[in-house]
Amino acid sequence: MRNRQLFISYYPAEVFLTKIIPFFIVGTIFSASNLLVNHYLKRKYNIAKSKGWFYHPLNRFHSSMEAFLFVLFIIALFFFNAEVFGIIAYVTVINGLRALMEWRYEHEKKHYLLSLSSTVFLTIFFGVVVATRILPI
Repeated sequence: MRNRQLFISYYPAEVFLTKIIPFFIVGTIFSASNLLVNHYLKRKYNIAKSKGWFYHPLNRFHSSMEAFLFVLFIIALFFFNAEVFGIIAYVTVINGLRALMEWRYEHEKKHYLLSLSSTVFLTIFFGVVVATRILPI
């Protein structure tokens, strides 16, 4: 019972209504927009469906770069206390790297268009969330 009281006192109703609900509304709008744009790009450029839900690096260099960026992210997160902007930067850079590697090594499949559109939508989403101060932290 005590944990429930701490949760209620830590997150009052006005925080829930003014921060968390708008965050999910904006997130839903951007997710739906990203899905519509990806659907349009797939139809226009005849992009084949991906093999599964998880992303697989294209080659060993790509895998090494993602591992290196992840290690840098962990170091920045713990040692430099770069919480929110570190996460935003990491997500943007990792998706940008994926788009660049797909454009460089699998240009004919055109999957880089989907990665690039997702990177743009994520960057705009994070910008809107930070600019309007609806980040639930």
